[in-house]
Amino acid sequence: MLNRVGLEVLECADLPEAESALSRFTPGVIVLDLNLPGGHGLDLLNHVNRSATNVLVMSSMVQQHTVEHRQSRGDAFLSKPFDPAVFVKTVVLP
Repeated sequence: MLNRVGLEVLECADLPEAESALSRFTPGVIVLDLNLPGGHGLDLLNHVNRSATNVLVMSSMVQQHTVEHRQSRGDAFLSKPFDPAVFVKTVVLP
């Protein structure tokens, strides 16, 4: 969806891969699922340059993760499943 609107996307398969990518790149936006292989998605926030990167937190476990998101440093939250148009708008307009 994001490629179709002209955004460059780097997909990471797990938490260690995402941590490694953040040591090499500073993305404008991170779409962060909380249920990651290799660790909890919120653990990645310790590696994010928050002055340069916005974070969209996503989860299918809405009630549990809504509380965690409020305590995290994410900029926005979307529950899954989500409307693709809302997802793209949220990523493009942080």
